Amino acid sequence: MDVDIENANIFDGLSLGGGGGGNSNSRSASGATTIDDNINSAPTRPLPLRLIYQSSTTEIYRRPNSSEGVKVILSEASINHEQVLCHLAQEQRMTNEHSPQSSPTRMITKIETFNGYPAFTFEWVDGVSLKDWLSETDGSVRSDNVGLKSRLRLATAITKTLHEYHEAGISHGKLSTSNIIVDAINTGSNGQYFTVAFIDLSKATLVNNSNGSMHMNPEGKRLDGLKSLDLKDLGLVMKEIFSKGGVGQYNDDDCHVFHKVNCDDIVKMMEGDDDDEEEDTMKQPKRKQGNQMQNDHDSIDDGMGQKKRERRTTHDDGLPMYISSFVSALLNACTNGGNSFGEIYDTAEDVWGDLKAATTKYDVYFPTTLETLSQQQQLMLQQGRFYGRKSELSMLLHSLNSVIHYGNSSLSTVSGGPGMGKTSLVNQIEETLINNNGFMIRAKFDLTARQPDCVICSALNTFLGILIREKEDDVHTMEYLKRRISEIVGPSVSILRQSIPHLGAFMTKEETPHGNFVSDDSGDSSGDDEESSVENTQACSKRSKFALTCSLIRALSSQKHPVVFFIDDLQWACPASLELVQLIAEDNDIHYRLCVISYRDDDGLAPQVPKMLKVVEGRGFSVQTIKLGPMERESANTLVSEALCLPPSLARNLSELVHSKTGGSALFVRNFLLSLSKDGLIWFNLSTQRWEYDLSKIRMTEVPPDVVKYLTMQMSLLYQNNAQVALKVAACFGTEFVLCALSLDLVLFKKAKVTGVALEQFLPTICSSGFICETSPGQYRWAHDQVRKAAYDLIPPEKRKMFHLLIGTRLLMYTPEQELEECIFDIVPHMTLGQEYLTSESQKCEVAGLSLLAGKRAYKSLSYPSAVNYFNLGINMLPKSCWESQYKLSLNLHVMAIKTAYCVGMFDQLCVLVSTVLSNGRTLKDKLDAHIMQVRYLTSTEQCEGAISQCLVVLEELGEKLPEDLTNEVELRYMHVKGLLDTRTANDILQLPVMEDERKLATMEFLSLIQVACSNTRPQLGVLAIIRMVEMTLEWLVPRGLCDVSAFSFAAYGGFLASPVNQDFEGSYQYGKIGLKVLDRFSSKGPNRLLARVYNMVFGTINVFREPYQDGYRDGCQSADLEYAYLCLQKRSVLQIHSGCSTLAKLEQELASSAINAEKYGQTAALLSIVVWLSMVLQMKDDSSREDPYMTYLNCTENALLQQQVSQKNFVVYHLLCNRQKLACLLKGNLDGAIHCYKMSLKYPQDKWAQSTSTILGDFLDGIIAFACAQKHQSDESYWTNIGLKAIEQFQKLVESSEWNFSHKLYLLEAEHHALKGNNEAALQKYTLSITTARKHHHLQEEGFAFERAGCYHLLKGRHSDAISNFSSAKECYERWGAHSLKNRMAAKCRELSC
Repeated sequence: MDVDIENANIFDGLSLGGGGGGNSNSRSASGATTIDDNINSAPTRPLPLRLIYQSSTTEIYRRPNSSEGVKVILSEASINHEQVLCHLAQEQRMTNEHSPQSSPTRMITKIETFNGYPAFTFEWVDGVSLKDWLSETDGSVRSDNVGLKSRLRLATAITKTLHEYHEAGISHGKLSTSNIIVDAINTGSNGQYFTVAFIDLSKATLVNNSNGSMHMNPEGKRLDGLKSLDLKDLGLVMKEIFSKGGVGQYNDDDCHVFHKVNCDDIVKMMEGDDDDEEEDTMKQPKRKQGNQMQNDHDSIDDGMGQKKRERRTTHDDGLPMYISSFVSALLNACTNGGNSFGEIYDTAEDVWGDLKAATTKYDVYFPTTLETLSQQQQLMLQQGRFYGRKSELSMLLHSLNSVIHYGNSSLSTVSGGPGMGKTSLVNQIEETLINNNGFMIRAKFDLTARQPDCVICSALNTFLGILIREKEDDVHTMEYLKRRISEIVGPSVSILRQSIPHLGAFMTKEETPHGNFVSDDSGDSSGDDEESSVENTQACSKRSKFALTCSLIRALSSQKHPVVFFIDDLQWACPASLELVQLIAEDNDIHYRLCVISYRDDDGLAPQVPKMLKVVEGRGFSVQTIKLGPMERESANTLVSEALCLPPSLARNLSELVHSKTGGSALFVRNFLLSLSKDGLIWFNLSTQRWEYDLSKIRMTEVPPDVVKYLTMQMSLLYQNNAQVALKVAACFGTEFVLCALSLDLVLFKKAKVTGVALEQFLPTICSSGFICETSPGQYRWAHDQVRKAAYDLIPPEKRKMFHLLIGTRLLMYTPEQELEECIFDIVPHMTLGQEYLTSESQKCEVAGLSLLAGKRAYKSLSYPSAVNYFNLGINMLPKSCWESQYKLSLNLHVMAIKTAYCVGMFDQLCVLVSTVLSNGRTLKDKLDAHIMQVRYLTSTEQCEGAISQCLVVLEELGEKLPEDLTNEVELRYMHVKGLLDTRTANDILQLPVMEDERKLATMEFLSLIQVACSNTRPQLGVLAIIRMVEMTLEWLVPRGLCDVSAFSFAAYGGFLASPVNQDFEGSYQYGKIGLKVLDRFSSKGPNRLLARVYNMVFGTINVFREPYQDGYRDGCQSADLEYAYLCLQKRSVLQIHSGCSTLAKLEQELASSAINAEKYGQTAALLSIVVWLSMVLQMKDDSSREDPYMTYLNCTENALLQQQVSQKNFVVYHLLCNRQKLACLLKGNLDGAIHCYKMSLKYPQDKWAQSTSTILGDFLDGIIAFACAQKHQSDESYWTNIGLKAIEQFQKLVESSEWNFSHKLYLLEAEHHALKGNNEAALQKYTLSITTARKHHHLQEEGFAFERAGCYHLLKGRHSDAISNFSSAKECYERWGAHSLKNRMAAKCRELSC
C-alpha cells in the first residue's frame, strides 16, 4: 500500500555512511514523489516509488502495494563508487547467505546505480530504528508504557539477536542504535514486547571458515577481537537504552531502582580516560600499592569495631545498579582482563543470560529497598532464601502433592551437615501448602532447651496461638477445626491443655497466659504440702500424653487443611521426644499430613535418629530420604549475584572464590560475605552506584574450615566489650529468647552495665550483623544454632559454669516473687550448670526449693522426664541433715520424685526413694504417698501378693482391718450394702456431701488399690474391698460422703453385680451410670485420676451387657492410672478381636506400640495380657516376619507362661490364655486343639467372684466346641450337648440385656444345635440370622465365622455348591479383617471342593 511521507514510520536510518539516523530532510507531504523526480535516468524502475525518508546521505523509498523498498546512497562526486558497491555486495552476501534464519533480516534483492548513485532493493522489515524509538518514547506520552521492565525486554531481544549472529559465525562490526530495527507490541499493563532486526551488514565479517580456520577481514586484520568489538558496541547501545531521559522518563513503579550516577562518568572510567580522575571526587577510590583501599573521605564507626564508608552526594542522571555493572563490563569487552574486578563478557550469550535473569527475577535484582540497603552498606541477603538443590526440592514437593491430593500420610527426612540449608529447603514448600489452605507446624529441638520433652507440645501450642490471632475472623475454619478436635480428641482436651495452654483458649475462647506452659496452682519452694497425699497423684501418663498428641495432630490434618509437621534438628531430641516423633510418624490414622524431619548427620552426631528411622521402615512405613550437601558452584554464584545486585556472569569470579573458601555451606557463604563487607573487602561505591570488591585481598583471607570457628573469630574481633558480653549472654539463653521485664531485659540489660553503657543498646547493632534477628518486639532468635554456638564459644570453658550461675542469680534477684513460677525455667537451668560454685548450705537449699518449683511445673505440664531431672537436682542439693533441718522441703522433693519415677518407669530409683521416705517420715500421713506408689509399683510388676500385704498393713494402721474369713464377711457386707442402696435413689447418692475426713479418704484410696491387686489372684478379697468402699460412702455411723474414689466404688459394685454369681445386668448398668456421674462431679477442674478404673469397669465390663461395644473407654487408656490404663487397652483389644470391629493391621500396630511402652514403663501385668492378644493377631495375619512376642517381651513360650500362671495361682490370666488358644484353634478349623484347650481350662475352674468379659466370650467358644463334638455322635454326645445347651441358656439371658452384642452369637449357637438335631430348615434359618445380624452390628470376624460354620454344615449335608458359596463369603470377611491365614484356609477349601 502507498505510505504517505508525513505519516510514514521512520524504520530505517541506517546508511553506508552511518548518517542515516540523523535529522530527516524529507520532502513535502503534498504528494507522492517518484524516483524519476530525483534521478534523471531510471529506466529500471517502471513502478512509482513513494519517498519514506531522506537525509544528506540517504534516501529510502517504498514501492506501493509491495513489500519492496529501495535505498539510494547519496554522495559527492569524489566518493569511490566502486568501494561503496563492494560494501553493498558484501552486505548482500552476508545478509542473504549467512545471516541467522531465526532473526528477522532485511534481505537485499538487487544492487544498482542511479545516475551514478549506488542503490539497492530490499525486502521491507516492519519497525523503526532504535534511535528513533528512543527519541520518540523519551519525549512522548507513550513513555508510561516503556518502564524499566519493557526496556529490559528490549535489551534482551537485542542481545539475543546478536548472540544468534555470533552463533552463525557473523560479527556485525557496526552495531548502533541506527542499525537496529525495533518492532514494539504494546500489551497494556504488562508493558511492551519486541522483535529486533539488524541492518547494514556492510562491515559484517565471517569469523570462521567452514573448515574452522580464521577469516581475515578486508583490511587483513585477524578477527579474534571482532566479537568483542560487537560487545563493546552493545554496551554503548545499552547505555542509550537505559539512560536516555534519566529517571523521570520511567514508570513510577520502576523509579526506585535507579541510582543517580552520571553515565558519561562511567563510560570515561570504563574506557580508561584518567585525565580528569583526580578532579572528580565521585570516581572510584584509588588503590594504593598492595591493593589497600585509600578512602578520600572520612569514615564512621558502626559500634561493632568496623569502619563504614561515609555517604556522598551523586549526580542527577543514572543507571540502575544491575545495569550499571553489566554496561561497564560490556564497555571493557576489548580490554585484557576486563575492569579492575576482573569482570568481562566473553560472549553475547552471557549477556543474554544476565538480561534474562534480570527479567525473570525482577523483584530480586530491583527491590524497593535496594537504594536504602546499599547506601547503608547492607548486602541484599534475604533470610530463608534457598539456592540450588532443585532435585531435592522436587522430591519434597512430590511428597507434599501426594499428601494434598491423595490424603497420604508421608514421612520425609532431610539430613546434612550444619549450615547446609535444611530448614531453608523445607521452607520452600510452605507457599504451595498455604495455597492449598494448609498449615505448617514447626517444632525445633535445641541442645540448650529447658524442657526438651515439651518441644512437640510447645510447637502445637505456638501453632494454635497463631491460629487464634490470625484466623479469628475466619469463623468457618475455626468452627471446623474445633468440631474435628471435639470429635477426635474428645474430653481429653482437658488433659492436653495442661501442656498445650492455647488449646483451651482455642476451644473455649478463653484468655490464656502468654508463655509455654501454665498451671492452675502456684508452686512453693518452701515445701508446703498443697498437694495432699491421696490427691492429684498425676494427671496423665507419658504414653497417654503421646497418644493424645497424635490425636490432636490427626484432628488438625484434613482434606480441607493438609498439614506439614516440620521437626527440625531432631539430633538434639531427648529419648522421650524421639519416641513421640516415632509415634507421630507411624500413626496411619493421620491423613493429609506430611511429617518432615531434619537432622544433622555429620560425624555420627545423631545415631539415634537413623536408628529410629530404620525401625519405622522395618514396620512397613515408607521413608523418603533427602541428603543435602553443599551448594553447587552455580547456586553460590546466584547467591553472590543477588546479594551484590551483580549480573550472574560477572559475579562468577567472586562466587567461585567464596565457594572454595567456604566449601559451599549456605550458612558459611552468607556469613563470609557479611564479614567481607564489614572488613571493607566488599563495599558499595556511591560514585559508580554498585558493589565493588578486592579479589586479591579476599583471596589472601585466611578462613577456618569450620563455620563455628570462623564465626567465633569474627565475633572476637568486635573491639567493644559490651557487644561481646551481649552475644555471650544471649548465647546462654538458647536458640530463642525473650527480653522482657521478667527475664533478661530488666535483670541484665538494664542492671548489668559494662563501661557505663547498658547492653540493651547493642542489640540492634548485633541484629544488623546478622547474628541475631528480632522475630517480634522483644523476641529474638539466633540466625542459626551454629551461630549461637560460635557466640557461646566466646566464653572461656573454665568460666562458663560461673557465667551461668551469675545469670541465674541475677534473674532470681530481679524477678518479682509473684512471677517467679513464670520465669522458673529460665532460672533453674543456669543455677544447675553453676551448682559446683554453691558453697553454703543455705544457697544449696534455696536452689533445691527452686528445683522443686520447676519440677512441679514440669510435672503439671506432663513433662515427666524434665520433672525427674529437676527433682533429682533438688535432692542432690539437700544437705546430709536435710530431714532434720529442711523436713518439708525434703519430704516434698522425695514424694514428687517418687511419683515421676513411677511415671517414667524408673522403678529402681522409686524403691530407693520410697525406702528413704518410709525411714524418715514422721507421721503416717507423710508416708502415705510413698505407700501408694509402692503398692502401684508392686501391682504393675505382678508382685500382687506383696502389694496386697502392703495394703493390709496400711489399712490396719488406718483402722480398717479386713477379716480372714472372707466368705461369710462378703455375704454379710453385701446384704448390708444392698439394704443401704435399696433405700436411696441415684439422686440421693449424687447429693451426698464431699468426704473430708483425711483418714477415711486414705482408707478409700487403699481399698481401691487392694481391689486392683486382688483382681487376678484373690478376687473375693477384691469384692470385699468394693463393698467396703460403698459402705463408707453411705453409712451413717461414720463421716459419710463422696470422693473421687466413690466413682470407682460404684462402678466396681456394678461390675460385681454383672459377675457370674449375680448376673444382675440391669442393676449393674444403673450403678455404672452412677459411677460415671460421680466421676463427672469430681472432674470439673480437670481429668480425674481414677478415670481409667471407672471407664474400665463401665465400658469394658458393665456396658458390654447392655449397649453396643463402645470405644468410650479409649479415654481410660489415656489416663495416668497405668495399671488400669493398660487394662482398658487389653479389654478393648479383646472385644475388637472377638468382634472384628477393627482391622488386624491396625490392632497389631496399637498392641505392638502398647507392648513396647508397657515393657518400658515396667507394667508387667499389663504387658502379659497385651502380648497374649498380640500373638493372636500375628497368628491370624499369618505374619511370620515378626518374632514370637512371647519370646520378645516375656522371654518364654506360651506353654511356659501357662505353667507360670498356675504356680502363681493367677487363674484369671490362665483362663485368658486358654480362651485365646480355643479361639485360634476354632478359627483355624482345628477342633481337636480346641477340645484340648477346653479340657485344660477345666483343670483350674475360674473363681465365681472374678469379673471378666473374656469369661462370657469363653462360654460362647465352649458352646461352639461342644456342638461340634456332639455332631460326631459318639458316646459323649449327651455330655457335649449339655454344655452347648448351657451356653445357649447363658446367651439367652445376655440377649435380654443386650441384643446388639450377643444376638448373633445366640443365633449361631442355636444353628449348631439345630444342625445337631437334624432340623435342616431351622438350622439354615439360624445361620442366616447369625450372618445378617453380625453384619448389621458390624462384627466382621463373627460374620465370617458364621459363614464358615454354615459352609461346614452344607458340606456335611453334601451340598458342595452351597458350601463353596459360604466359604467364599467367609474368605471375603476374613480378608477385610486382615486375617490372611483364615482367608488362605477358606480359599484352599474352595479349591478343594471345586476339584
